[in-house]
Amino acid sequence: MVVNIFIYLEVFLSLVSYTIALYDNLATLLDGVHSPIAHLSTSNFYTITLIICLAMPSVWLVNLSKISFLSSVGVISSILLFVAVALTPAFSGIELNQKISSFNITKIPTVTGLYIFCFASHMVSVISFASVTLVYVTVGLLGARMFGAKVAGQITMSMPKSFAVTKMALIATTLTPLTKYAFEVFPIGVGVENSLPRALSKHTRRFIRRAFVSFFLLVVLVLALLAPQFQNVLALTGCIVSFGISVVIPCVLYLRIFDETSAASKTLLVAVICVSSVLGILGTITTGKSLVENM
Repeated sequence: MVVNIFIYLEVFLSLVSYTIALYDNLATLLDGVHSPIAHLSTSNFYTITLIICLAMPSVWLVNLSKISFLSSVGVISSILLFVAVALTPAFSGIELNQKISSFNITKIPTVTGLYIFCFASHMVSVISFASVTLVYVTVGLLGARMFGAKVAGQITMSMPKSFAVTKMALIATTLTPLTKYAFEVFPIGVGVENSLPRALSKHTRRFIRRAFVSFFLLVVLVLALLAPQFQNVLALTGCIVSFGISVVIPCVLYLRIFDETSAASKTLLVAVICVSSVLGILGTITTGKSLVENM
């Protein structure tokens, strides 16, 4: 039960983060486009309507094989975003001469929340971790060297708007969240449908499932507009959920299952649990306070 709560909470907060990214990048992409549709799309209400219209049908599906190709779209979009960021200093005239503080102890809880979220969803393999680490470090260093302390929570918000590669990055960042709604919400829909009484007809259960995931997505969208801080929501997700799912709970279960673990291993695992718990609590307080202050 506890694990399920953590998983569903991670899905919810992750979708809030993706929606914030979608809204920010979509608004920036349409900014300056002089047409009635684009003008309407840049307002909060019409942006929400557009997102609902695009994403809602995908979360109603009960067979994701029909949209399995969207998972590859997300990967391609991420690659395009990485390439766009890498090309920015080479062709936009921005020099890599900015400086940023290399160590700020007050930001450790928040930063660890971001890091743990970034790595929590990847498979445990050397190739996977090495690949994402290379991408994260490269993009982080480029952002710091190009924009310094003024870099935005999303690097696409700092890139020059007139640069053609920026448009590519904005499109990629807009497409990526759209490919995640159906896959993230699907387990929740299945859980809701399976929890309904079998006395109900199949069509009734499907209707209730679709109504629930629709309401769930609506809550996600509303919360994304109330707390439009991408980096803080990601950090909060990492501190509240990812630390628990990826670090604390596995260590606790390992200690309970394997009684013959050596004393040194037990000490190490207990230390990891304690440090992770402290960082998670401090990060939750820090990011939560920042979110409340900026709402």
